Amino acid sequence: MAQPTIRPAAVPTFKIGVVGGAVGNWDGLIASAGFAGSIYGPNALEPFMILPAINWSGSYDDMIPGLATSWELIPWPEEMNNHPDGPFLMTGGVKALDLTLRENVTFHDGSDFNATVAKWNIDRIIIMSGNLTGALKPEHMSDAIYKTMYSFWIQAEKWAPYETNSWNVSQFIGKTANYGEFGSTKTPPSSADYQTYYNGTYPRVKNVTILEDKQSGGKIRVYFNDWSSVLLYVDSTTCVSMEAYKDYEETPIVGLGDDPRFPQPDVTEGYPSTGFPGHLIGTGPYRFIEHDDVLQSGTLERYEDWWNLTDMQANNFSVVPEIAIVTFPLSQSGYQSMNLAMVTGTIDHAADDAALVYEDMVEDPDINYIVGGISTDRNFITLNAINETYWKTWADGGSPAYNLSDPAGIGGGDLSHLYDIDADGTVHVEGINRAMRKAVSYAFDYDVYLSSILQGRGVRSGGFLGPTNEFYNPDIPLAYHNHTIARQALIDDPHWGPIVADRGLTISSTDAKWVEVANSNPIFEFKFLWDSASVDVASVFGNSIKDIGLVLGGSGGVPDPALEVQPDIYTVLFSGGLVGTVPWMTSHALPSNWPGANAAFAPYIEYYIKSPGLPYEVNKTGIFPYNALINTGFNYNATVDDWADRAWFVDRDNGQELWDNLTRHFQTYQYSDIYISHSQWGYAIHKDWEYNILLGEYSFVKYVGSGGGGAGVQIPGFQIAAILAISIVTITGIGYSLNRKRKRA
Repeated sequence: MAQPTIRPAAVPTFKIGVVGGAVGNWDGLIASAGFAGSIYGPNALEPFMILPAINWSGSYDDMIPGLATSWELIPWPEEMNNHPDGPFLMTGGVKALDLTLRENVTFHDGSDFNATVAKWNIDRIIIMSGNLTGALKPEHMSDAIYKTMYSFWIQAEKWAPYETNSWNVSQFIGKTANYGEFGSTKTPPSSADYQTYYNGTYPRVKNVTILEDKQSGGKIRVYFNDWSSVLLYVDSTTCVSMEAYKDYEETPIVGLGDDPRFPQPDVTEGYPSTGFPGHLIGTGPYRFIEHDDVLQSGTLERYEDWWNLTDMQANNFSVVPEIAIVTFPLSQSGYQSMNLAMVTGTIDHAADDAALVYEDMVEDPDINYIVGGISTDRNFITLNAINETYWKTWADGGSPAYNLSDPAGIGGGDLSHLYDIDADGTVHVEGINRAMRKAVSYAFDYDVYLSSILQGRGVRSGGFLGPTNEFYNPDIPLAYHNHTIARQALIDDPHWGPIVADRGLTISSTDAKWVEVANSNPIFEFKFLWDSASVDVASVFGNSIKDIGLVLGGSGGVPDPALEVQPDIYTVLFSGGLVGTVPWMTSHALPSNWPGANAAFAPYIEYYIKSPGLPYEVNKTGIFPYNALINTGFNYNATVDDWADRAWFVDRDNGQELWDNLTRHFQTYQYSDIYISHSQWGYAIHKDWEYNILLGEYSFVKYVGSGGGGAGVQIPGFQIAAILAISIVTITGIGYSLNRKRKRA
């Protein structure tokens, strides 16, 4: 008797929950934080080289082949530079990079990946960021554009002191920005952008030369004007279809379909021949289908001609046919909604940096919770040192002597849109001095935060550098919870000492006496910016500082409702239209979680610690908020700037002294931040699925369940459900079926 054929279980949609604040942009020129670049992008686009998921050594020998199968670094000669303050040996520079390109790769629209396309993708970033065709218009300009300009067009005068006999950048001083065969910038000299970015600047990349021109694959050489000892920039460049985006060579692509200039067409059956072709047309394992910001969900579909599909499936990886992305707000209610969606089976997977309720995950019989390692996140509180900068001089001098609303004045533009700058250009500042910063650093109760808030799922911060960073030095002191040191810092200070004495407090006063003063006649009311995602940090801080006679402004010393940032600090800081709604200059602290890095930290450090220009650099337009935007503590120091600059020009064997200098400065002198914790990362996944997150993106997911089917799962509108879930533990809202019928062309 014939036996029935056993059919393999149908692989259902893999539903991923993610927390975030914005859609963002995926296009390399304007790539920004958000779902477009962090979730959809890595699954649709591929880079030349892939960074290992954890513990990268910093060596390019340890990168994972992507669209490049192999590479060779051609070095600059190791030579003494001619620095006027003391020459030193320049090491580790990269003059050129050879990339051997993967063959038999096609884009989602069927076009070939080859050397011509690879060169076009790199050139496109330089052409647009340099405005070499004049296509950049005011409506294109954004914080992300300016960051790309800053990253790819480098001030010759700034770096000329470091040049060697072989590496010469002084040749670019006073010359209009130029990129080889593509000519000079079309930004007129009358433009402020010309003066800031295109006068006396040189492109990081000198040119891209095709060494092997083939229909598929080939070889290119990228020549650098930059020293490039730490970061090559082009290695992580993701490639898009030249055929699809040939009409957008000069125009940045915005959003995921939410911008009317770039609507997402129906691409389920292919890409349109006219109009905008669609978003994220790359070479990756998944095609982007759509994202609906109202319904807070979107879809990725497997690319059936992905170059690695056959081998992946031969190794028992499903490369699931469809992935649904379900987004949740970056807030406590968003975290709770994602947690609820996980335990109810509404989503199959969620990454966790202490956002999920651990007990709920491990107690649910249908969920596997995978415990990872210690994250490179940097959970800390930035303290305001603005009174030690030129902003204080401007505030004391007042307008009209220092008019920050004058478009042609010292601010490099009219800055009266900022909260702390009046219409007449008067600026207001209210930082806290070094003694106060030291005091609150030692007052913060780190153990309470780790045990009560993180519930043991994290470790004490390593400080300026995390413990996984190659330059981390545990021998450099770091502030810890110690009331005696905290109180003594205030008592010894010329400003705070008399105020402490006036409250009848001494170093011998009891803890109860210090708290009594905080509750009745505080030494100082601390202005702490916070948002819904950081209310726990703010609350622990508020309780901690009562032990040194300080208080927050809310009733009973809780976080002040008037200082809550809406919708969240990150979104406001990086949204040009919102950055002026927050009192950055007159608040005393704000929670931060900018990521750290295991290796190659130098490029990131500029954003955290570098002075924004004046008075140390030529360009006076380079001030907050145009530059050093992440340096929200206003920690400006010329010596620190020099250390950060030098970090670009030494290899890893010679970098330790520089990083020790920086660590010692911020941890034992400046007290710029309260370094709290690193989270223990992990992830939850439904037992029908297996996924080792360290292997890579979602193409490595395996389906091990019994098969999907049915009418589909209703995904609610979580903005509504998040509020209700807290009180009634249920999910309600706008229904949305992930297994909905596909639209047809």
